[in-house]
Amino acid sequence: MSINILFDEKDSIAPAAAPERNVPGFLEKLRLGWTKWTAKKPVTAVLICITIITCIIIVAVVPSVCIVRGCGARSGDEGVPADGNEGSSLRLLIHFDDLKKTVKSKVPPFLYDYFEELVLSYGVNVVSFKNYSALYKVQQILENQKDVLILLRDRTLYQAPPPDYFLRSSIPQQVANTVLGRRRQAASTTEPGDELSQEQWALDKVAARQAWNTSLGDGVIVAVIDTGCDLEHPDLADNLWVNPREIPGNQVDDDKNGYVDDFMGYDFAGPCPETYGPGCGRRPNATDFTGHGSHCSGIIAAVRNNRVGIAGIAPNVKIMCLKVTPNDRKFYLSNILVAIDYAIKEGAHVISCSFGPEENTHNPQTGAQRDALRNETDLYRLALNKLKDSSMLLVAAAGNEAANLDDIEYYNPCTLIRDFPDNVMCVMATDTQDKRLEVRSATRIEGSNYGPRTVSVAAPGNEILSTVINHTWANSSGSSMATPMVAGVAALVLSILGAKDANFYKGPQAKSILVESAVSIPNLGNRRIDASAAVQTALLRLTNVIRLVPLKDFNADNQWTTMEGFNLTYYYNKTIAPENIMAEDTKPVGSWCIIDGYKSNNSFLVVRANMYLPKSGRYSFQIKTDANFSNLEVYLGQAQLRNLSEVYVIQSTAGWYDFELRYKNPVKPIRILMADPGAAVNLGNATGIFFITSDAEPRNLYYAPDIALSSAWQVLTRRASGPLNASAITTSSLKIDHGFNTSTVIDDLNITSVGTILGSSANAWTSPFVGIAHTRFRPPPETAGALRFQVTCELCALYVNGLRVVDVYDPSLRTPLQPVTQNSNCITLNVRKPYVSTIHDLVLYFALNGTGTTILAVGWLPCTWNIVRQSLKPYIMNNLLWQPSSGVAGYVPGMQCDVWLSRPDINAQSWAPLIKFRLPTVLAHTAQGIRGSLPGAMLMGSDTDVYSVFNASGCSAMETAVGGNCSAAAGFVLAVRCDRGYKDIINKGFMLSDAAPAYMRCWTYVNGGFPNGTVQTLKPTEANIYLGSQRVLASPDTVSIVFPSYAPNATTMNGHYQLLVMEFPGLRLNSLAGLRNGSGKGFFIVDTVNTLLPIPLISTSTAGRHLQRRRLSTADPSFYDDLDLGLDLDLDLNKTNQLDHNLPNSQYDQQIHEGRQAVSTGNHNRDNDVNNLNQRQLDRRRRLQLDLPANSFYDPKVLGASSYTGAVTPSTRGLCGFSFAMTPAFTDQPVIGPTLKIQTVFYNFSLNAGPVLGTPCNNASAGLSDAVCSFGVTPPSSTPPHRMVQFEGFLRVPISRSAGSGTTGTMRPWVLRVTDDAAPLQTTSITVGDVTVRNGVESPNPVRAGETVVWLPGSGNTDLFLPAVVTARIRPAGTQIVFNVTLISPERTAQRVDNNFWYCNNG
Repeated sequence: MSINILFDEKDSIAPAAAPERNVPGFLEKLRLGWTKWTAKKPVTAVLICITIITCIIIVAVVPSVCIVRGCGARSGDEGVPADGNEGSSLRLLIHFDDLKKTVKSKVPPFLYDYFEELVLSYGVNVVSFKNYSALYKVQQILENQKDVLILLRDRTLYQAPPPDYFLRSSIPQQVANTVLGRRRQAASTTEPGDELSQEQWALDKVAARQAWNTSLGDGVIVAVIDTGCDLEHPDLADNLWVNPREIPGNQVDDDKNGYVDDFMGYDFAGPCPETYGPGCGRRPNATDFTGHGSHCSGIIAAVRNNRVGIAGIAPNVKIMCLKVTPNDRKFYLSNILVAIDYAIKEGAHVISCSFGPEENTHNPQTGAQRDALRNETDLYRLALNKLKDSSMLLVAAAGNEAANLDDIEYYNPCTLIRDFPDNVMCVMATDTQDKRLEVRSATRIEGSNYGPRTVSVAAPGNEILSTVINHTWANSSGSSMATPMVAGVAALVLSILGAKDANFYKGPQAKSILVESAVSIPNLGNRRIDASAAVQTALLRLTNVIRLVPLKDFNADNQWTTMEGFNLTYYYNKTIAPENIMAEDTKPVGSWCIIDGYKSNNSFLVVRANMYLPKSGRYSFQIKTDANFSNLEVYLGQAQLRNLSEVYVIQSTAGWYDFELRYKNPVKPIRILMADPGAAVNLGNATGIFFITSDAEPRNLYYAPDIALSSAWQVLTRRASGPLNASAITTSSLKIDHGFNTSTVIDDLNITSVGTILGSSANAWTSPFVGIAHTRFRPPPETAGALRFQVTCELCALYVNGLRVVDVYDPSLRTPLQPVTQNSNCITLNVRKPYVSTIHDLVLYFALNGTGTTILAVGWLPCTWNIVRQSLKPYIMNNLLWQPSSGVAGYVPGMQCDVWLSRPDINAQSWAPLIKFRLPTVLAHTAQGIRGSLPGAMLMGSDTDVYSVFNASGCSAMETAVGGNCSAAAGFVLAVRCDRGYKDIINKGFMLSDAAPAYMRCWTYVNGGFPNGTVQTLKPTEANIYLGSQRVLASPDTVSIVFPSYAPNATTMNGHYQLLVMEFPGLRLNSLAGLRNGSGKGFFIVDTVNTLLPIPLISTSTAGRHLQRRRLSTADPSFYDDLDLGLDLDLDLNKTNQLDHNLPNSQYDQQIHEGRQAVSTGNHNRDNDVNNLNQRQLDRRRRLQLDLPANSFYDPKVLGASSYTGAVTPSTRGLCGFSFAMTPAFTDQPVIGPTLKIQTVFYNFSLNAGPVLGTPCNNASAGLSDAVCSFGVTPPSSTPPHRMVQFEGFLRVPISRSAGSGTTGTMRPWVLRVTDDAAPLQTTSITVGDVTVRNGVESPNPVRAGETVVWLPGSGNTDLFLPAVVTARIRPAGTQIVFNVTLISPERTAQRVDNNFWYCNNG
């Protein structure tokens, strides 16, 4: 502590004077010493003085000289530090913590002459330097200043295309000729119009011409920041903005805005990349020398009705032309920021930015690049904060790298929409078909960027005609063209919103209207702008009426699943993305339209529905809630309701609209009230209005046979990764094609024990688990597709065709969870589509505690009354699971493989494969296979011999001889390249190469899974592996042999088999196709017990149909009606057995039909039978393995039903088919080397997916035991010899004559014996349904006879028919096909398959 004592002068006492003493100081001593020393050494003193003076000069002058002349570091020198943007211009961008601070206040005065500083209104200083040394010096100084918040070297962004890009079109010459002609007539006519308006397809796409009846954009200024404008273009000049406060050409800054003579826009770049230099620097002339800016400007505001060129989308708008590119056509960040500042200060309402970052710079590779992007973004934010304060709108291009902007952090200026959602629009480009603009080249995919969370709207951007330099017009494509189109429509809207008060600064309102009025395009991901709808919405907005935009192309009749209610999705935060989902729910609409009972109160809830307004007119709408309105967002028909305390009037045109409600931290109930048009303002509950729908079709199981094989479910389970709550069963956390621990097949989903679900793993689990149960069903016939579902579980959700229809979850804390029963609302399933299957997917997501006793059940109820839950079992038609002993289908052992030379269309009925064969017995139809010497090890190198299992198994073409011992690995080489040619399984032709790979699909049903859930493909070949309901492996062709699989670790089949499919989309030369079973070298084995193939059965009477559905005693009897094939085959089989096969054809035919089909020898003889057969179309589309009528489709109503059920009428006996000539690609002669590994007969005689033409080959008196179709010895020289035949029909199996026919529930072995003629060489293949029952034989034939065991039901009093296709090939040409096929009963009674056992497919 100190004390201050104050004295007044009069109180002071002066001390006595002391004697004076002169003591020299330090400087005085130094002076005296220097004087004495220089007197002694004058020369040395002079030299020292000269040295001191020189140093002073160096310190004072050299820095200035280096700044002027350049010393040390230069452009590109290592002395200039990198900043992540090589090739930067001589400019720095700086942002201080105070807007009043400048660079001049931070650097020495001698540097002032070497830079120019421009301070923008929003606090960015643009500093241009004379050389890199000056830049480097200032940068070093500023890097150490704490008040410098951003310091960035200028960056190059997008580079516009060269002028030739715009001038290469044929449009300029066409226009030039037209313009000259029209101008000659201009003086004598006042007819309005634009010469090229018919070429402007985009104006019609966005309904611009209709919008012009309401708005032309008057009063609105759009700033185009680009390469400049053709200032004298006849379609632009009259619509260019002029500065009313500036006098052109007087070299004076009249309006004191810092820019001299800025009368018609400005050039902020000048001709040079640098500001300094001869002829360089900013200038008032914004003339375009490239074309990009002129093109964008014309799209917005080309003059309308001037009888030349085109019309802009907003033809009365004024374009503020702001040029930011020098002669190198590059967009520099500094120039863009200056232009934005100018646009804000000079009165622009909209800014159009058809540029983005330089290609690949949005994916930074270094820390310096990331820092530069971050600083760039912060500078943009400063500019847009100023823009936001002015309520302006910036429209930016999404870019053209075909990239998803949602996955990119920085793509300026588009991604600034995340910071400025009300003032920035990001625009993607579409083509003439409203699809995202995309161009595929040989090396890359180019097209508009996209991203539903980043992109605001889409607009046409393909071949857009507009103005370019040299006073011409040209087409151009890209998001650069879509952007000004949106900017123009925004101007139309602003012109309406600001008409009353001349205030056009309403960018947020304009953006809202543009988005709300845009057209919803299916599968686009974003809405496409609609100018007419936008201006109409703006008009209604002035009267506080909300205009609703209908869902585009929405048709209630096309929805597969519909239910009244809401879908609720809970997100962890406001990021609406699948990976951010916390929980999902479905809320039925009751008598009160209330949304409540939330699963989470600490989340971001999104409620969605389709809103149906049946009347045209103005509805009243209100939200009633005690919730804080700041936590709510409500969207109706794309329009956001911004004041939720109001009663809104909404304009409807009768139809379907979007409804979406977003609720942060939902707690309070939400009630929705509405009133119909013309009704009193008394609002009521909005019932019968909100629906959830799904147009997702049932899963396309193109790889599965179309046979209803079982009523079973597949249940997949795995241990829960966390607590059992709503998050455990979301669609993002549970996916059917992801990994599970167990797979269990169960007969009915009515479970009371965990052991039933877990199967063989039940004893190993006590912890909670989650799972998915899947099956396929058809609605009960009495419901007409309208029914309710009832589920009982602890925690579960039921999906029908992908739509969540009922949800069971009690958010209250309960330990453990207890079973709850919940009913869905009435659901309507689409059962009325013509020629479409009414089979639907049922998927139950569930979680269980894992205790010994539990309940998991699914059933159905009528919509109109409550009854006890009904079982779904009679109506489940599952073709993925099968119990072979059930008798719903016959079967043969093995694996079926089909080969196409190009991938068939899986979304349509595909063309028949080129070849078909069945493993393993196909290997026994080759010479090396018979000898057991297939050379697998030679082809595999050091790998395991793929053919070793077969070579050791003793397989034979006579399957009856080896019983169950025949087996082989599920693998083989489709084609091998030898030294000078090829050898392959599809014959010895040149039809497979690396350039044109084949598509192959192999399938079977197996009675188990893969050990430890591991399955591998044999080579790095693209493959998809399906097992039951899952795709367990999806391996691209670039990966190694080991690729992760999703097959369950443990499988319990409970007497069932499940579908296994190997799909190879691009099988190339030398590719080994097949599977490893587990993680070792072992192959998946195909044998006669564990791998079976179902074949369809067709019965001929009601009694026979009972056989196919005998396990469905509770099913509706009306199902029988749909299986009436209209067959009139009441044959006397005992008499047929005594037929005389030596009678002439006409008498033989008469004997068969006598007294039973009213045959008259006068009008129904053999010749007429042949004529009837000839009525079959020659131009045939192969819908399945057997030609079916055009209206046939898979629509099973009982187990055992197939695509053939109800669509075929085997009533005409005899052969009908075609003969074909071999094309040059089909050759019998080996090219090189030994005989082929797998030889087969071609199934389809066309290499292309198209109709097959052939010569009719019909014989009503013949079956598969006769000579048919003599081809002739000498065909015409111009016609290739016919050497192939194909017959389609039905093989009748006399079940009623079998001694064991009365045995119920047993499968009995029948044998099909085929013997090929030896002279000439012939090979025959027989396919039943989708399965090759008899494989073709290698040529020359190593084996003539083969026997196939076909297992068929052992019960029934009538015969069965097997739909079949028979193909045969002979060698040499010019000879005759001779069939020798015998059917052998389980009692070993042989019957030749003559025309009494073979019926023509003449449908």
